[in-house]
Amino acid sequence: MARQDLRAWLAAMEAANQLQKISGAEREEEIGGIVDVYQRRIGNKAVLFDDIPGYPKGYRILANVLTSVPRINMTVGLPAHTSEVELVAFWRRYMREMKSIPPRTVERGPIHENIDYGDKVDLHRIPTPKWHEKDGGHFIGTGCMVVMKDPDSGWINYGAYRVQVAGPGRGFRALHQRQARQSDHAQIPRARRGLSDRGCRWDASRTVHGVRSGSALRQE
Repeated sequence: MARQDLRAWLAAMEAANQLQKISGAEREEEIGGIVDVYQRRIGNKAVLFDDIPGYPKGYRILANVLTSVPRINMTVGLPAHTSEVELVAFWRRYMREMKSIPPRTVERGPIHENIDYGDKVDLHRIPTPKWHEKDGGHFIGTGCMVVMKDPDSGWINYGAYRVQVAGPGRGFRALHQRQARQSDHAQIPRARRGLSDRGCRWDASRTVHGVRSGSALRQE
């Protein structure tokens, strides 16, 4: 893939017959159920949902992304027909030889194409499924990297978590109440979320320093 982004990945997977498109599935039961069926066998296609009831066309959900060896191979830049043994050898070599890439702060980027602030931030505009029967709600993050900074100590934690969509401002309201008890002039960190069919994100550039990330799989 000449470009390493999600749209380029989708185009490459569709060309390789590794993508199944599904139209009209609803988010309460059908999307989670369909994904569960597809995940039961290694080698099933990735699944792209569109025309989700209650949401505009183009507000899509992609699931079952890396459950086939050919898709993993293509994602890391190997030929699709690379064998499992060759893939493991590549991965071991990569883990031994990878170099860290220091973060670089930039003023603009594709993720800034769709940004909302303050009261305009509404995660309910994004079709977020109830993935499992006994889930307590709709989870927009199902194993994503989350970066958090304690506003008092400055301690930074990041790890993989499930992220549930809640009501507007609930997380910040709890933070504000906590700091208000400690000071009459509470300083609340600003947060920005970019809204698009690709999901949402925190703008951590103002708060996270000194984190050196591992190099991208394609050394980009």
